[in-house]
Amino acid sequence: LSNTYSSVEFAFVGTLAEVTLTSDCKDSKARVGIFVNGQRTVDTMLTDKTTTLKVFESDVPEKCIVSIVKLSEQSHSYVGVKNIHAVTEYGIIPTPERERKIEFIGDSITCGYGVLAEQSVTVYNTYEQDSTKAYAYLTASAFDAEMRSECISGQGIICNCDGKVDYEIPKFFMHSSRTKEKHDHSTWVPDVVVINAGTNDVGGGIADGIITEGAINFILSVRNQYPSAKIVWFYGMMMYGYVDAIKKAVETVNLTDKD
Repeated sequence: LSNTYSSVEFAFVGTLAEVTLTSDCKDSKARVGIFVNGQRTVDTMLTDKTTTLKVFESDVPEKCIVSIVKLSEQSHSYVGVKNIHAVTEYGIIPTPERERKIEFIGDSITCGYGVLAEQSVTVYNTYEQDSTKAYAYLTASAFDAEMRSECISGQGIICNCDGKVDYEIPKFFMHSSRTKEKHDHSTWVPDVVVINAGTNDVGGGIADGIITEGAINFILSVRNQYPSAKIVWFYGMMMYGYVDAIKKAVETVNLTDKD
């Protein structure tokens, strides 16, 4: 599990479930949430390379849907599911795909950067991040949709929040993980793509015309990967400086692509 809110989900009828997780245990450690029938039963930071967690226990067999979710973002540590152990008569069953699929692409707003921190805190810590409290997860939940997200805090369309040009959003959209391996977008095709980008470009003082051109190129890149998806651009949750530039990009693309 590399991306923010990447997850593994399974169902079983039984009395006990345990999972063994692995992580690279970098300085910014991965945060994981485990949900049983929609209720969070585990919320922890992975401080060891291998961790076994009890996620459910009951005296009588119960029907459970277990979701193992990476709550921290993709640029800081990975999570691997090494083993799933359940005391069950019928075995572990994969859950079916949901009818709707939404892909979210963005920056810290999509990641849930610092949502648990005090307002005065400015230094990033993964233990203060929880992607399930960000708009992307809340939106997908409201529509009972399966979601995928590509988001890294501080990144922009043309440059990042420090003004540097380094692995901006249009670049990491094309990769499957932190390894920068090219992603095959045909393996999971969304009905809707939500882009939330442009907030961090203010750090580089990028001209409106360059933002418009970059936004147009990015929309066309997304359309090339997903010919049938609806594309929505969110902007203005934190900054407003590029409203006109991004609006112009969307209107330009809409001349030939109404979706």
